[in-house]
Amino acid sequence: MKKVSSKLLVVISILVIAFTAIGFAGCTVGGAKTKIKVVETKLAEDPIAFATPKTEAGLETKQKVDKWIKDNKATIQGLFEKYAKMTDKEANETNIEYKTTADPDKKDKQFVVATAADYPPYEFKASGTQKILGVDIEIASMIAKELKMELVVQDMEFDAIIEETKKTNSLIDIAMAGLTENEERKKSVYFTETYTIDKQVMIVNANNKRFDGLTKEEINKKINQMAKQKVGRYKLVIGAQKGTSSFNLAEDYANENKKIEASAYPSPALAVQDLKNGRIDFVIVDELVAKVLMGKFNK
Repeated sequence: MKKVSSKLLVVISILVIAFTAIGFAGCTVGGAKTKIKVVETKLAEDPIAFATPKTEAGLETKQKVDKWIKDNKATIQGLFEKYAKMTDKEANETNIEYKTTADPDKKDKQFVVATAADYPPYEFKASGTQKILGVDIEIASMIAKELKMELVVQDMEFDAIIEETKKTNSLIDIAMAGLTENEERKKSVYFTETYTIDKQVMIVNANNKRFDGLTKEEINKKINQMAKQKVGRYKLVIGAQKGTSSFNLAEDYANENKKIEASAYPSPALAVQDLKNGRIDFVIVDELVAKVLMGKFNK
């Protein structure tokens, strides 16, 4: 009797391990040693712009920034190129002057920017510091100088930015955080001219060849096939930053298939870390952000 029980336990253990492995199909556990790659196929395309409060002052700021964008398109492109290849050493050597606290008594003398410093190359903190850099922050600095105003940068959670900007008593002049212009947000804020177009792409583990060379339609079909292969309670998990168009896209997949789960993260970097650790299947993020993250995680 004891002999039979022992064998039975061994069989059960093997089955549990097998089902667990199937459940996590597509996720490679490897932690720090696991490299990542970007699937180049565009899943969606987003116009990126800045946002100002829906007030008379906000409209005036929007008009000034619109003019600056139109007059400085080559400068903006140069900034994206600069930050896309910036090393940690170069970031630590780069300094943008700003304050972190807005003064109500200096409303007409300060240019107050709301941002979320976890979205390179748009905005991020230099390695090992609290210093905020990025395309948006450098643009903010240039605009502030042109307006002869003092730059104030307020760092906050991404999904709080629109809410803080639209408040009637807000001191924020403009939100600069790699924002996608959409109809829902337009109800709360003014959007400036688009200053870049970004596309939504996938980040996967480097040894994942399932999506190589596929079209968008083929990728969608493959995602549903992968979800169908999940056993029992296990789901295909897509990671993305909370409150972003990337997360909206992840939710679209989840709403269409009950075997798909959209997992929200405070930042894209944390989602990528979970991908590397085998907790999720892939990450959806802006292409510019994806390429910066790939450079940092694959060092």
